[in-house]
Amino acid sequence: MRFELLLLAHFIPHLLADEDRISTISTKYVVSNQKIRFFEAYTRCRQYGLDPAEVLSEADERELEEALKPFNEIGQYEGFWIFATDLGDKANYYWLHSNLPLFYSLFLDGEPNNLATENCLEVFQKSSGIFSWNDYPCDLKLRFVCQRKQKVASSCGENVLITSYLRCRQYGLDPAEILSESDQKELEEVLQLHKEVGVANGYWMFATNLVDKTTYYWLNSNLPLFYSAFSAGQPDNAGNRENCLEIFQHSIGVFMWNDYPCDTKLRFICQHKLKKNAKSCDENMVGFDLP
Repeated sequence: MRFELLLLAHFIPHLLADEDRISTISTKYVVSNQKIRFFEAYTRCRQYGLDPAEVLSEADERELEEALKPFNEIGQYEGFWIFATDLGDKANYYWLHSNLPLFYSLFLDGEPNNLATENCLEVFQKSSGIFSWNDYPCDLKLRFVCQRKQKVASSCGENVLITSYLRCRQYGLDPAEILSESDQKELEEVLQLHKEVGVANGYWMFATNLVDKTTYYWLNSNLPLFYSAFSAGQPDNAGNRENCLEIFQHSIGVFMWNDYPCDTKLRFICQHKLKKNAKSCDENMVGFDLP
């Protein structure tokens, strides 16, 4: 098999203080009773052999709420850290583990408002069984949620954009980016083997305009689209929900780009990690080649 798959991590330290007992209701999420600061909680998840919790979809949110049901406290002061912050970009929240923007969110009305240095993300119960998100000061103490490391089932099949992005990472690869015409030509050579035509038979490449509705950025490098090969009239954000980027075969041998709903399942493209060329070059230039 070409890729080595990640195994699910089960290790949690046995010698925990009473206040740090772990509740494991969900198959994915693990909830700690201990109240600690945001970045301390992030580190604690790592120490447990877990990942800091991220909520990338409505399905994730439902599973998180199931994990939080045993905790009955109401209100923002009784919330739980989930691990996104706007400290790197005051205009937008990003998940710390995957570096993805918030494709899905469940903020309370009027939030996030960054009141009094509120730069970190909590989930809390606003009424019995009803959960919302809120920005909260990172140096205050809340309980926190970790998640089990996710196992990759297969390198085949179709996935929504977020899942595809994470799978590239799990395979030790980078999500595909097309930064030049030569990149486009190289990708087309790879795709020549596939004969399906039309936007419904495309492949995810990893740019989105979810952060800035007017501009597409590559998720891995955070670069804008210096080069593009959009089909005529695209991107058009049809239905106000086409915020992610696919490449598809417009006609046999002719490949174009299109904006497409991020929650649609497509095949996807990863790329080998680029490494710096050791050969000397102009001091203001950096060369790259493939391994």
